Amino acid sequence: MYVRRSFDEPSVHPEDVGVLEAEVTFSLMESSSQRGKRKLVSSNGFTYVHKRFNPTKQTTIWRCSVRNKKSTCPAIVVQCGHSFVSNECDHSHQAKPGIDKGLVITTKVNAESDKNMFESAGSIVEKILREEADDRLPEASRPDYTNLLRNCNRRRQRPKDPTDMDFELDMAFINEKISSSFFRAEVRNGERRHLIFATDQQLQLLKKAKTWYIDGTFKVVRQRFYQLLSIHSFVRSGDDMKQLPLLFAVMAGKTSEDYTQVIVLPLQFVPLRIFTYA
Repeated sequence: MYVRRSFDEPSVHPEDVGVLEAEVTFSLMESSSQRGKRKLVSSNGFTYVHKRFNPTKQTTIWRCSVRNKKSTCPAIVVQCGHSFVSNECDHSHQAKPGIDKGLVITTKVNAESDKNMFESAGSIVEKILREEADDRLPEASRPDYTNLLRNCNRRRQRPKDPTDMDFELDMAFINEKISSSFFRAEVRNGERRHLIFATDQQLQLLKKAKTWYIDGTFKVVRQRFYQLLSIHSFVRSGDDMKQLPLLFAVMAGKTSEDYTQVIVLPLQFVPLRIFTYA
């Protein structure tokens, strides 16, 4: 229910209003704001953010979401249960038809980014847009691509990068977000640390492989570490075969002793057949 009535303080109770002027529906969208908070969206193209809750009257005050240094919209909606009351102030800006669909897209992008922390923001946004975006709907139904990417990356709650080698691995994060078996071992060579990672399935594939290929990349690791060393093998699925990385070593050094320690360690997990360096 949507009702318009003049009041000085946004404390109007829906039961005090008797004239229905317009049929406008409202819906609550979880995690749809830039900060991941709820938004109230109306079917006529306006959105509202939570202002405060009145425990005495059990009402929730929602203010128009358009509020910045240049413009402050005075429109307010009071919610009591499933009923909504609007003050007499008109919006100081144009409505955005289709904004409800745009918030659906934003909410799904946020949820997907929380669920798949290690999938790229671009991949998540493009997947949701393919599923939900409709060129036949108004422009507001399609959120800005750059803003979706920014929100997606902002929601990634990754552990902070270490500033030195005296740090503890966040095993709760690794176990929850990746796999309880992913971290395998730590190798120390003086002040240098090398961390070995592989899942049970990856080790089983390495065990079956006739040839291991070893490669290293340097740009993906943060300071204090030197490179990401990986051991690959070819994996067959039906008639297709592809080389996949199956074990990872985050290395803080590049001496021959460092390489020997890191490469020999996987032999504790699987038997060695042939080494082929890539």
